[in-house]
Amino acid sequence: MRVIGVTGGVGAGKSEVLGYLAEAYGARLILLDDIARSLQMPGGRLYDAMCEMAGPECLDESGELIRRAFAEKMYADSNLRLRVNAVVHPAVKDEVRKLIAQYRKAGEPLCVIEAALLIEARYEDIYDELWYVFAAEDVRRARLKRSRGYSDELIDRIFAGQLKERDFRAASDRVIDNSGSFEETKRQIAAAIEDGELT
Repeated sequence: MRVIGVTGGVGAGKSEVLGYLAEAYGARLILLDDIARSLQMPGGRLYDAMCEMAGPECLDESGELIRRAFAEKMYADSNLRLRVNAVVHPAVKDEVRKLIAQYRKAGEPLCVIEAALLIEARYEDIYDELWYVFAAEDVRRARLKRSRGYSDELIDRIFAGQLKERDFRAASDRVIDNSGSFEETKRQIAAAIEDGELT
């Protein structure tokens, strides 16, 4: 089974790329944010630790994390962000390994794992190759305002907390430029898939 890691800054359009990989190539998708979210729900193995770090102001009436409020708190406090990552990443990595083992046993040909923090969380021993989904900063900013309603201040803090473009590029095997039309992105994906099949 070929395991591809997909990463990139927030707003780069990774979800579009993942959707196309699933639709066109039958990829089994593992989204690290979804795994982390499930582990942080009431009853999940990380729930108590997250509540303690988030504080009561980031919990709703049912006791669930208010993700946007917690994100704003984390991006304003680099120490808190480091503490959260130190708890979340190892637990998520355990779950990813289990899912990959299941897909491999089932004979799946392609598995794609996605996260903005794949590089920082050291997933290179899990994927076979890493794709960096790139989009120009102004494109990403416009997407985040349109799709998520983020303010410029929050976007600035998120961008500041993520790897720089040169670092993404240096760590990646392939760059998929998703700044323009998605038809062009599809052509790049097809080339990347075909290259991998030849090696």
